[in-house]
Amino acid sequence: MEIKNVAIFGGNGTIGSLMGGLIAGFGRANVYLISRDKTKLNEKLFDRIYNSIKSDSIKNRLIPCDYEEAKKILNKCDWIFESVAEDYKIKTSIYNIINEYAKKDAIITTGTSGLSIEKLSKVFNPERKKYYFCTHFFNPPYHMNLCEIIPNEHSDKEIVSKFRKYLEDTLIRTTIMSEDKPAFIANRIGFKLMNELLLMADRYKEKGGIAYIDSLFTGYTGRNMSPLSTIDFVGLDIHKAIVDNIYENTEDEFRNDFILPLWFDELIKENALGNKSGKGLYKNDGKEVLVLDINSKNYKVKPKYEWKDIKEIEELISIGEYSKAYKSLLDCTSEEKEIVTKVLIEYILYSIYISKFTAEKIEDCDDAMATGFGWCPPIALKDLIDEVKNFEELCVKYIGDEILRKYDLYETIRNLPKSKYDYKKYIKAI
Repeated sequence: MEIKNVAIFGGNGTIGSLMGGLIAGFGRANVYLISRDKTKLNEKLFDRIYNSIKSDSIKNRLIPCDYEEAKKILNKCDWIFESVAEDYKIKTSIYNIINEYAKKDAIITTGTSGLSIEKLSKVFNPERKKYYFCTHFFNPPYHMNLCEIIPNEHSDKEIVSKFRKYLEDTLIRTTIMSEDKPAFIANRIGFKLMNELLLMADRYKEKGGIAYIDSLFTGYTGRNMSPLSTIDFVGLDIHKAIVDNIYENTEDEFRNDFILPLWFDELIKENALGNKSGKGLYKNDGKEVLVLDINSKNYKVKPKYEWKDIKEIEELISIGEYSKAYKSLLDCTSEEKEIVTKVLIEYILYSIYISKFTAEKIEDCDDAMATGFGWCPPIALKDLIDEVKNFEELCVKYIGDEILRKYDLYETIRNLPKSKYDYKKYIKAI
């Protein structure tokens, strides 16, 4: 598939602008970055794009446009990527422009992180629907190379297949197919874990809340950034939009893990949105990192926790004794180890459960979490646990026989293949 000209609505946004850089660089296409307010397509934005792909050689292929200018170029664009706010009305207004001005065989994709593709597609006629589907990219796209592809009911399979090959071969994306379910695969799994820990922070607020929970989930659990710090990176408003969508549109036994504590909504109302606003769950005052105290609602100096148990696990990992390290963790000789073990077991099982009902194949959950979040892939983590404990017995203990039977997960677990990923790449002694 040849893609020479690309239009990106929301070209001033994080994903829109950075994907514009990738498409111009890897795809060598002309990319029209479209914003309602053209002043947002400024020098600072373009510098960020150049820095993201470590090159300014794409300068001549990035063209800023406002909406009126966009109408004049849509008829020559092979791919139109909509990356505007997560709002049906806003997206529909963009689709009305596309309907009127785009050429008939233009690929049209949305970057939504979880809105219904079927509902979004309703603005298009049957012929347009063949060319419409979701391409959900992850931030920062230069490092997180996952793209989830979600067709609508009328998407042409051959068109989707050819475009998938373009994404893989030209834009160097790891692609997985998802059904049109709330938050798709990667965000459904990742935000479940993050919100579960947010609720735990509220539950353990007398022990330190946010700082306490984050101190337990460091590199030895298979992540570079602690989970609650990740919420600040994503943005509290984005986190809320995703978990609210999942809560409102699911009915399974895990639904309540997507409820937000009341104080989280208060932070959003106060524009404490995380890194982009300067404060959220954490705040950097220029001298040191402060953390929100849930009880007082004030920011305090982040405490330094010294967990002897965790230090011993990290020391074993540092010398390559991963099995011994995880045996020590899973023996659960302290409340902190019990918390971590329960969360990790549920992370693995929930990933398998979501992939079983949403993905092309179970193993897609590994691609989702490795290349979309940079977390230790769930099946790879299971491989490590299997070296020292019976994973099925741990699932019964922490999730329960009733849920395993209800969703027919016993057979799935027993027939799970080994991961293609090496857990050693993700489990760190930091």
